[in-house]
Amino acid sequence: MNYTLQQLILFATCFACLVAAAEHYPGSVNDFDVPAAKTRLQDAQARHLNAQRKVAERQEALEKFTTRRQALHAEIRELNEEAGKQQHHITEHEHEFNNAHAANQNADNRLTKLRQQLATAADTANKHRAQIGRLDARLAHTRKKLQQVQDEYADAAAHLASHRDDNAVHDHANCARFQHEAKAFEKQAQDLTHTIDNLIGRKAAFAGELQALEVQIKKCNTQISAVDAEFGRSNGLANTHRQSLQQRRSEFDRICARVDACEDALRDLAPQIDEYSRHQRHWQHQCDEQVVIVKDLRRQLHDARDNYRRALHHIKRAAARHGRDGAREGRDLAVNHAATQAERLGEEVGRERGENDGIARARQQGATVGKKNGIEEGRADAQGKASQNGKVDGRATGLTARGFDDGFKTASAAPNIGHQAYRQAYARGENHATAEAQHFEYPRGVKAAEDEFYNAALAEYVLDNSGAASFKTPFSGLTPAWTPATSVRPQKPLFNTPTYNVTKHKRRTSKPSQIRGHDKYAEFAAGKDRINTLAGKVESVAIDVPLGRDQNWAFKYFDPDVVQYPHRPLQRHFEETYRDAYFVAAAEAYDETFDETFSDILQIVADEVYGQYVDPERYGRDHAQARDEAFDYWRERSWNKTYNDVYAQAHRAARQHAYDNPDTDAGSYRSKHQAGTALAHRRAGFEQGYKDLIADAGKSQRRNGFNDRAAFFRDHPDFKDIEIRLQENNRDGYFGIGETFSASVSLRNYGLASQAAGSLGVTMRIVSGPANPIAAGSTVHDVPGQSVTRIDNVVSARVDHQARPHDRFVAVVTVHYYNTILAEERFERTVRYPMTVDRLQIPQRVYTNTDDNTIHGRIVNNSKGSPPGPIELHLFVDGKKAGAPITIRPLHSGKSTEFAIPFVPTPTQFLSHLDLSVRAVSGGIVQARSNSRRTFASRRSAGTGTVLITVHDLAMLKLKPVVDALTGAGAQVDLFERRYDGAIDIQALSRHRFAIVGGDIDLATRDGIGNILAAGGDVLIAGSLQTDPAAMELLDDRGVAIKGTTNGGTLATKHFLEDALVSTGFGQLPKFRLPKRSKSRVFYKLLTGPDRTLFAGRPTVGFRCIDVKTGGSLTVLGFGIDKLKTESATTLLVRSYLMSRPVPELAERCLTGKGTRHAEQVVLAAIISEEIQCDNAVRGKLYNSKYNDVTATDLYAFQASVLDRADLPRYPQLVALAPVFSKRIDSRNSRKLIKPLMTEYRRLK
Repeated sequence: MNYTLQQLILFATCFACLVAAAEHYPGSVNDFDVPAAKTRLQDAQARHLNAQRKVAERQEALEKFTTRRQALHAEIRELNEEAGKQQHHITEHEHEFNNAHAANQNADNRLTKLRQQLATAADTANKHRAQIGRLDARLAHTRKKLQQVQDEYADAAAHLASHRDDNAVHDHANCARFQHEAKAFEKQAQDLTHTIDNLIGRKAAFAGELQALEVQIKKCNTQISAVDAEFGRSNGLANTHRQSLQQRRSEFDRICARVDACEDALRDLAPQIDEYSRHQRHWQHQCDEQVVIVKDLRRQLHDARDNYRRALHHIKRAAARHGRDGAREGRDLAVNHAATQAERLGEEVGRERGENDGIARARQQGATVGKKNGIEEGRADAQGKASQNGKVDGRATGLTARGFDDGFKTASAAPNIGHQAYRQAYARGENHATAEAQHFEYPRGVKAAEDEFYNAALAEYVLDNSGAASFKTPFSGLTPAWTPATSVRPQKPLFNTPTYNVTKHKRRTSKPSQIRGHDKYAEFAAGKDRINTLAGKVESVAIDVPLGRDQNWAFKYFDPDVVQYPHRPLQRHFEETYRDAYFVAAAEAYDETFDETFSDILQIVADEVYGQYVDPERYGRDHAQARDEAFDYWRERSWNKTYNDVYAQAHRAARQHAYDNPDTDAGSYRSKHQAGTALAHRRAGFEQGYKDLIADAGKSQRRNGFNDRAAFFRDHPDFKDIEIRLQENNRDGYFGIGETFSASVSLRNYGLASQAAGSLGVTMRIVSGPANPIAAGSTVHDVPGQSVTRIDNVVSARVDHQARPHDRFVAVVTVHYYNTILAEERFERTVRYPMTVDRLQIPQRVYTNTDDNTIHGRIVNNSKGSPPGPIELHLFVDGKKAGAPITIRPLHSGKSTEFAIPFVPTPTQFLSHLDLSVRAVSGGIVQARSNSRRTFASRRSAGTGTVLITVHDLAMLKLKPVVDALTGAGAQVDLFERRYDGAIDIQALSRHRFAIVGGDIDLATRDGIGNILAAGGDVLIAGSLQTDPAAMELLDDRGVAIKGTTNGGTLATKHFLEDALVSTGFGQLPKFRLPKRSKSRVFYKLLTGPDRTLFAGRPTVGFRCIDVKTGGSLTVLGFGIDKLKTESATTLLVRSYLMSRPVPELAERCLTGKGTRHAEQVVLAAIISEEIQCDNAVRGKLYNSKYNDVTATDLYAFQASVLDRADLPRYPQLVALAPVFSKRIDSRNSRKLIKPLMTEYRRLK
């Protein structure tokens, strides 16, 4: 194909344009501005995050408040349930406690009766025993008298017989007399025998009765034990139930307090929840707006980042492609640098290592030659000298040993007592015997004396230390103490024979570290190849290798305009990346080329230079020096070893020969013979001297030890076995408040003498606790010798009057003797009451209008002693003493007595909880104190009041302000508690014209409410009606239904509660649905809840129903009075009461200013409005004289009470109610009734 010149020029131009287009990156500047897009996005995100944070904060706070509210609601529900359970438990425990107390009282009565029976039987048995004793005495006397009569009868019979034998002629007169006396004695013996039989019978009868009485006594004791055990069990059961009842009541009070706190917290949460909800909605709207803005800015940032990322990828590839030109510059520079440095360094390395290896080879060869020559010369020199020296020394040693042995054996066999060494050793033996006796026998004598005195019989004494002098500081002077003679156990001398050893000879050699060559090369033969440090490649050469990154590159092939970018930051980034790539390529090429070139040149140069300097023949001086040093070292070492071996062998042979064949004339033999003789005499003399004196020395030292120790016992006291006790004054075992206690000390004095005056003393320190010392220190009276002595009342202290039970105090009692502490005891005692108050019976209700409020209980003396005087029992109310105390007789140890304390609460204590406790005081010291028991002050219903308040439990309500306000309004209030007063009497309830009834209505209360309403009275019911069938029945009769629940809180008021603030605790209240039409009844909304619905409005939670026919009113609240604040409850109940009062009375109170400022006016308007509404229900018949007595209506009474009272300040306010009444009246006749009132209103207007 043929092209023209113009076509070729066109093709070249197009190709150049294509190349330029490929190297130019298209796009505008804004397409790549990521920081600007990021800044806009960050600002929008900051605003969005701020809105989200605000929303989250409000949401978190709102959730906290909501959670808190839910938790409070749940807690209130749980607390209410728990309160009901606790109330049920309290009732059960009261019943069980009453049963246990009754069983306890029954057991006590049985126990008293059995003890009386036992006492009667025991008294009768004692009388029978006395009678039996008297019968035994009479029986013995009668038997004695019978024996006398029998003896006299025998004598008379003997006289009669002898008289007959002596007189042949009988003397009839004497015979008759003797016969008469014999018969008299015989009759008298028969009478006495009969008397004895009678006495034995009576004694047997009494013994039988006594046996029966003993059986009865045993039976009574068994019954008493059984009844006593039953009494203990019932008493323990009563105490258990009493404690459980107290715990339940405390838990119930705690639950009530917690419910009030929860309700207060719920009321405080409502406004905060509303405010945070409004803030949350505002910030949520702001957050939604910012979300849309952030999404758009995020999209813009994504596009800019994508464009920038693509441009960066293009820059990376272009910079890498053009940066490869730097490798040419790097290779050129590396070859030049490597060749220069490798030649210079190769010469240095080769020469240095060649010289080192050459010197090492030369020294090795020299040390090898020196070692061989030194060993040979040292061995030859030592052999000649060692043999001669060993023979000479061996002969001398043999003669010395033989001479000593001969002398020692000869003197030991027959010692010469006159020898000087023998006499000196004999004296040393005596001294050793004396020292040994003193060391061993003297302590035995001391021990014998101590055994004699410590085992001697001791007299016992008891001393009273009262009135002794005070003891503040230790007695001056040192304490006299027994100090035995000290001695050191003597050591016997050693008489050992000498020994003779062979001496080793050693000449001094040079240290191996001082010879530089032999220690390294002398032990082995190293060849030439073993020393070559340049074998293989040159390694570990410390040089500074230049790096490619450290070079100053000229960038000869660098062109920054090879690529053009429209965005200046991209262009700068390309230039930087291109420069970095060029630099990296140059540095990498430099490093790679330099390493390869340098290693090759260095190895070649170093091998050439090393071969020139490694030859050992160049270093002759080093060779000679190593040879000489090795020669000296090995010559001395070889000489030492050879000399000692040869010398020892020659020495042993010469010594044995000289010992076996001694030369007795030799000087060494004679000198050692004398030494052996002296050693033998010293040993014999020492042993003989010790043996002759040891027995007498032992006896003497034992006697000295006994005398010294006995002398100390005679002249000084020796105190041992010291015992300290802390006792209270009355010895009852209890440390009472304000009681004095003292310390007593018991000790043994084994010495024969008493202590010096003032040397023995006792101190007491109160370390901690409520106690104060009275006598903190005192000296001890003289303690007799050889005695066991107890000293009482040494030191004393008193428990503080401000102490409390179970307080602990710590006292430290110390016994001092001169400047020494003989004994010290630490006492930790607890303050306790010596008596206890138990079986405490406090009524759950105390009444201000009765006198039967009696507190019963028992006081028991648990101590071992008796109180200091009569016992006064004080009653405390809320921690304050109330009334006069009662006095009971003192109680001995283990005794108890019952008590009863009357109590009448004051008017200020009415309708309040009271904590009652009892304290026992004797001699100004509190003996016992009971725990506080809670009761409630109330008033019994008299049945004559104008207002009756009947609830389940008055203690659950705060009715004191309500009762005071009703009393101020002229009401006489009767209170009735169904829990304690039982079921209310229907007739008593029906007598009242106004009644306030709490929840939980029973059938009797329902019937009484019906009677009050039928009679035209007023009733107010407040409580949880959903669970009250009787209340629901009243609502059903009036067509009222409960439809769901609503929230409590601040309620809206209507009718007679207008302008009053009624607030309840947060909770669910029932919603009442009232009938829309009723001919017989009129309904009024009183209270509406805070919640509002779109069509139904606020829910009704309280209403009032008027019976048109009877005029009776029923006011119903869907919550209990306890749910109301005190002010709200007072306002609601007082106005409800005023609604039941006659109109003239209310008008009088309003006009004269006796009532509240605005309540009577609102109540009058409500009463008249209710009557007008009832009149409209009966179509005007109420105010029409044709059908009714209009003078008996409230409207007429109001007009009559107000008119003609223009002089009173509140007169215009009541007259101003006339147009209000007129607007509500439908019939013309009814308006005529108040025409005078309207005329007066227009006149005043």
